[in-house]
Amino acid sequence: MAQNSKKNETAGNDSLTVKKSDLAKLRKNKADDAKSKSAVSPQTPANTALAKRRNEIIERRQRAMAQAAQNKKLAKEPLKNGEKRPNFLVRFGRWLSKKFKEMRSELKKVTWPEPKDAVKQTLVVLAVVASFLVVLFVMDLGLSSLLKLLVEKAAESA
Repeated sequence: MAQNSKKNETAGNDSLTVKKSDLAKLRKNKADDAKSKSAVSPQTPANTALAKRRNEIIERRQRAMAQAAQNKKLAKEPLKNGEKRPNFLVRFGRWLSKKFKEMRSELKKVTWPEPKDAVKQTLVVLAVVASFLVVLFVMDLGLSSLLKLLVEKAAESA
């Protein structure tokens, strides 16, 4: 048990834990990033924006790695005091309610159009659909009459 705890010693990273081997990889990646940053041309606004974006991506990857390590660790941990896992329906219900709560929070962030604007946009969509309907109908009518004409000519010559 003591060996196992030494093996899985962790360090905090944005309230997430990471194995030492993962930390070594992250440090190596940071060192590689520092080398590549020094090779970049003088700091222009475009380079600065790219560097910021690159750093954001690197940080997001690091957080994802840390979260994956945390999830893996939690999945392997046995339940305390001989507790049983809740049955499938209970777990599914919890998962589903969590997803609906997330959905509601995202829908609250949406900027909804005014009813007048929604009606105008709906009418524009309907007009475009109707115009395409007319165009496709005319094309279909023309092509079908052309096909009939070709069949009649082939019947006459045969």
